[in-house]
Amino acid sequence: MSASPLDARFGPVPLADITPFLVVRAAAPGGLQGGTVIRGVLKNDPAGRLDEVLARQVNTPEKFLRFLILLLGLGNPNLLAMLGAGGGASTGYAAIGTAPGIFEIVLRALADRPEALHDLDRLVQRLQATENGRMVLPDGFDDFWVVVRETLGKLKGGG
Repeated sequence: MSASPLDARFGPVPLADITPFLVVRAAAPGGLQGGTVIRGVLKNDPAGRLDEVLARQVNTPEKFLRFLILLLGLGNPNLLAMLGAGGGASTGYAAIGTAPGIFEIVLRALADRPEALHDLDRLVQRLQATENGRMVLPDGFDDFWVVVRETLGKLKGGG
């Protein structure tokens, strides 16, 4: 048994398909089969890979709002319970104004966890860059997010 690292290279694949996980399956001539998943080390991870994975998964306005609530609601069991109950994001962008609404969640994040909004902004920028991505953002979200982005810039710049 060799202790040397495996150096495997695979042909061109979509950015979101690049992963450190490798599925290994083995079959014996007698029909016995087995398999496992191995987590490797992804060297030279392409820039934007995780954003691309998220953009592929967050492909409807409802999923986008659920992701927003999940990302910004970490540490808030009430918001996470709302996701489990199907509240908030399932009603679409009209969730603004409900308790707690998207507006309130974003305001809390501006005050307590602006770094989470920077993470979300990377996804929003990726979605805004394509026609399909723009269809994922709820109606009116672009106008709302311009104000959030400006406020983030002011917070980062110190005023």
